[in-house]
Amino acid sequence: MRQFFDAIVLSNDIGCLLTGALLAKGGLRVLAFSPPRARNSYPLAGVTARRTAQLFPTWEAGPAMKKSLFELNLISDMHRRLKPNRPAYQVVFEDERVDVSLSADAFDAEVRRVWPGAVEPVRSVFETRDTVFHELDPLFESMAPLVPAGFSERRALSKVLDRVPAARNGVDLFGPVSSDKMLDAALRAPLEFATYAVAESRSPQATCRVAGACRAGLFRLAQDIDDVRDLLLTAIREHAGAVVERSPGAAEISWSTVKGILDPESQDYIGCSFVIGPTRRAVLEEVLPESRKERSLLKSLGVVTPAARRFSVNLVVAVDVLPDGMFDDVFLIDRPGEALIGTNLVHASLGSVVGDVRPVTLDCILSLPPDAGDESQPEPVVDLQAIGRKMVALFRRIVPFLDRGLRAADIPWGEPTRERPHLVPWREAPVQLAGEPRGDLGLFGVPFETPYKNLFVVGSGSLPSLGFEGLFQSALDLAMRIHRSAGKKDVLS
Repeated sequence: MRQFFDAIVLSNDIGCLLTGALLAKGGLRVLAFSPPRARNSYPLAGVTARRTAQLFPTWEAGPAMKKSLFELNLISDMHRRLKPNRPAYQVVFEDERVDVSLSADAFDAEVRRVWPGAVEPVRSVFETRDTVFHELDPLFESMAPLVPAGFSERRALSKVLDRVPAARNGVDLFGPVSSDKMLDAALRAPLEFATYAVAESRSPQATCRVAGACRAGLFRLAQDIDDVRDLLLTAIREHAGAVVERSPGAAEISWSTVKGILDPESQDYIGCSFVIGPTRRAVLEEVLPESRKERSLLKSLGVVTPAARRFSVNLVVAVDVLPDGMFDDVFLIDRPGEALIGTNLVHASLGSVVGDVRPVTLDCILSLPPDAGDESQPEPVVDLQAIGRKMVALFRRIVPFLDRGLRAADIPWGEPTRERPHLVPWREAPVQLAGEPRGDLGLFGVPFETPYKNLFVVGSGSLPSLGFEGLFQSALDLAMRIHRSAGKKDVLS
């Protein structure tokens, strides 16, 4: 007998799983395909190393995150998996270190120590970021989806925008904030690192959200991004959903509607009313038939293209060589007068102490050529070893006795071998996305709707400039839209 689900999720991307979990919580029967994938964490010299040190904002950082986790009863679970940062972050230059504290008095004293006379201009910059961040809250708290589809949704969103001038205008935070190159670089470092994803067309509204979160100390180190995915899979199961650990097969399509998805194991089609796919081409190409509609959909995904990749180096360091007062998040800047990209801006993320050692993940953002998203072009050639050496050399500025205390070093991007199966090819390293913002807000990337009536896409390409907040916001918006289509108007309200 043919199985039937209200919704089928085609991928275990965070956005897809979150949408599926919200639909299941609202009473829809959900089937999630969760194919095996390389986990973000792996063992290294007795500690847990990470391919990418994700900066995950706590749920208070965004209304969509708070609402989604509240709906799924996951707030307490998420808190147990998040490690609070010590107040905010450090910026390290060749001969100077700046501690950016959450305490206004402490930070004023630090600025006065390094840049006498700059306290008022710096305070003004942070106050502007804080003000716009909080003024945007009503926009994200409104029940009008950020990507309005119908007249009523557009009207509701317009009303919110009229009440929140900052939502329409935003603030340009990327011009020089000081004539002092070091001061300017110190204020912009975390912002540049977090928002390079849309470097060519950064949305001022999204930038203000990231800036406000950084300033408020809301960014926390996720112990492991895999935990978030596991929590969402568990939520689907607990709300009458089902999860199969394999990739989906081909779609059964009739009159521009997906009628079912082939289960490769049973070779039977599973019927459905709605399908949620990721904004990644590879998954959709495997599921959809070669047709004009598929080409139209894949073309729309091209609105958001790869702009950069995050490159990581993992170190295991003896605790006694780490300097006292070192924060969990450190931004290392080599040449403050130049663009903060590549090995000129390295993010050092410290993990939890295990015995007498501590894991450290070094991250930098590497630009990709404009045609990097064109699969007909060869993969860019990158000397990972040379880049890794530059990052480690920069880290030695704050840890001068690193060589004496270094227990292990590893590059988690490269070609896997039998001896090092955790390695992931460079082409699969985390991609930073860029796209042309559309609409009044300049936030939108790939639209939810597709040429297929009941196939929707959601993920990092939906609201690329908002990072994790964008993932939660887009998933919540799509879940609301599907619930309304299914006649459940009071769900998620």
